[in-house]
Amino acid sequence: MDSVYVLNLPESLAIGQAVECTLALVLPGSVSPENCGGWVTVSATDTLGYAVRDSFFLTVRGPEPRQKLDSLRVAPIPFKPHQNPEHDAIHFQGLSAAARVVVYDASGQSVWSATESGDGHLKWDAKVASGIYVYLVVSADGKASKVGKLSVIR
Repeated sequence: MDSVYVLNLPESLAIGQAVECTLALVLPGSVSPENCGGWVTVSATDTLGYAVRDSFFLTVRGPEPRQKLDSLRVAPIPFKPHQNPEHDAIHFQGLSAAARVVVYDASGQSVWSATESGDGHLKWDAKVASGIYVYLVVSADGKASKVGKLSVIR
């Protein structure tokens, strides 16, 4: 693994207190998530100075499409490719299997479209002029859809 991050980890916990944390893995582009896994060990020192430790085995699986469009997330908005180096593309995440995404400009012309192909994610490079765009996401069966706006600032 290149990097492992624990998000939402507090400095301390009281007896009986629990917290839900997110374990985020950053993999190099050449590594497939299916090739990753291993033991995760959590260590701490209690208030009396005793070391406490627990561990679990983690298997990493690649992203999968969702059953519904309820968890659709489109980011970053606004998309600022020349002002923010982290803005590599506009990402449509949480797509259902074979969902279709179409992006329209202000005149109603389609400027990009793609279909989800197995991981619940689509990436649009948004090589278009600055402006406001509308996206339409439609499930494979056509029974569910989501509409939203996004902006590109060059």
